[in-house]
Amino acid sequence: MLNLLVVNNDPVLCKRLVNGMMMYVKNTRICGISYTVKEAIEIVKKQKINVILLDYDMPNGVARKFLDFIDENNPDNKISVVLLISKDENEKLITNKCVSKMIHKSNELAPVVYALREISGNNTTFKQSIIKDKIYKELEKLQYNFSYIGTQYMAEAIYELYSKNYIYTGGNLSKNVYPTIAENHNTTVNNVKCNITSATRAMTQRCSKEVMEDYLFCDENETPKVKEIMYKIINRL
Repeated sequence: MLNLLVVNNDPVLCKRLVNGMMMYVKNTRICGISYTVKEAIEIVKKQKINVILLDYDMPNGVARKFLDFIDENNPDNKISVVLLISKDENEKLITNKCVSKMIHKSNELAPVVYALREISGNNTTFKQSIIKDKIYKELEKLQYNFSYIGTQYMAEAIYELYSKNYIYTGGNLSKNVYPTIAENHNTTVNNVKCNITSATRAMTQRCSKEVMEDYLFCDENETPKVKEIMYKIINRL
């Protein structure tokens, strides 16, 4: 979910922009509407903002000062600015690194919608890759063998449980999770289940007793179930 701040001193245009974003851009939440840069700075300080839709033509050059503020206070480049500029503006003079898109102002909302959709898509993909990387690192701690297809299925099943929030609704692996993985790999649900079981069995033989007890809270004679392992990993993400 992208947190969006709209900075524009034209209330009519602000209304059009906000209504358009709410209607046509998914995974976006309007966190603020500011008619002044001073107010916008306070919102950025107090809230986690991902994207700022900024009118560069605000009077007295305040938009340029605001861009400088974002550059100075955005070391990890977590805030992207979509800049609305007039057609006679020299884009080459706008060098702030926080600006990801420059759009000529018009009565059409489409360019703004497309820009925000692109940023939203990139942000979602980036977050997905971070979660998947964490899952693989947790499986590595448990000594899962990555040469097994079952380990790959295991990682995908954990991500499916996590992303769909099945962990909170008691998702059935064979009904809700394994069919998705089977479809992605053009195989059967039973094949997915058997390979995950096989990879997990091999893991219990490779993993040290200390790690098993500490990570999975199981004693020496207890064999952890696949779903229990998945939930333990999810709780560590």
